[in-house]
Amino acid sequence: MAPSNPCTNPNIPPIHIELSHIPCNESHAQYVNGVLVVKAYWRQATNMTLEDQVEYKTLIEQQRFEKQGPSMLFSAPSDHSVYKSCQASPTWAKYVFIRALGVGTPALDSQVEGIFGSLNISDFEQCYRAYNPEPARVLKRRAESQLLQRSNDFSQWDIFPAAVQTLPDEGDLRELEDRLKEYMDDHLNRIQKIILPFAMKQKEGLERVTRQMFTVIDKMNQLEKEQTECFDAIETKIDCLNARPVDMGEI
Repeated sequence: MAPSNPCTNPNIPPIHIELSHIPCNESHAQYVNGVLVVKAYWRQATNMTLEDQVEYKTLIEQQRFEKQGPSMLFSAPSDHSVYKSCQASPTWAKYVFIRALGVGTPALDSQVEGIFGSLNISDFEQCYRAYNPEPARVLKRRAESQLLQRSNDFSQWDIFPAAVQTLPDEGDLRELEDRLKEYMDDHLNRIQKIILPFAMKQKEGLERVTRQMFTVIDKMNQLEKEQTECFDAIETKIDCLNARPVDMGEI
């Protein structure tokens, strides 16, 4: 079956990729390119097959968003290694990846459109976040940034009543609290559904093995007792034979 856009068989839930998965530090000269391709993945993850998602994750892990050369800019499509790969073997993952970096040509667009039926890269980040909520630290950092921005706006205004309108109201704080609670509840549910049953299964297995070990020990003790009694009987018989003349019939 020919591939298509929108994808008819997306992998749900999508593979989890966040900014923390970028394999270079924020101080790296081309970290910004990593951010571009990760954000593009958020928009298109739920429009990708499992193969596309795995390929996209591999491209990020291999830092294929970097340009090999003296300039950070992609002055020509050939500057980027994934472009030629997409030309030779087009996939939706490669196309979204290079388009996030501003790499492309009308010829490649025509080739990809002929395969997938559309070049539309829609924004489905909200769908992605339904399965992979933003990390709590990101929400916290964003809230702090918004508060700082509003504080700066407040300090630049001369009219106090107008500035008051820009401060976060109770509804904003409640929305942030609800999102944080939703994030924590989601992780607690995962712990209850996956980790706890696994731990209980491990505990039951350990208890079963312990019971089996005690059973084996009991059987060994019983065997040792019977063996001792047998040896004692043999020794008693020998003592009796030594105490009187030997009757060959008894032997």
